[in-house]
Amino acid sequence: MTEAEERIEAGRTKTRHLMADGYRWTVHELPAPQFDRRGGAHLIFDGELIMRRVRAYPADWFDLQDEELYALSLNMRSERDSAGP
Repeated sequence: MTEAEERIEAGRTKTRHLMADGYRWTVHELPAPQFDRRGGAHLIFDGELIMRRVRAYPADWFDLQDEELYALSLNMRSERDSAGP
């Protein structure tokens, strides 16, 4: 079990709020859905009109500066978009 999974199971999840690109984002960890064979935990970026899920993120995500934290969601999107169909 990963450190993130242990935090979630123990009910010790953390939540951050930040402003970026004109939206207020709520960022928190969630366990991967049961149908996701990769398992683990995801970092969820929940905006007013959009949601982003990041699978690979640093254990110290909660301590990152707002800009660094938000960049995690942008980097994942860029990698996915450039991967093609």
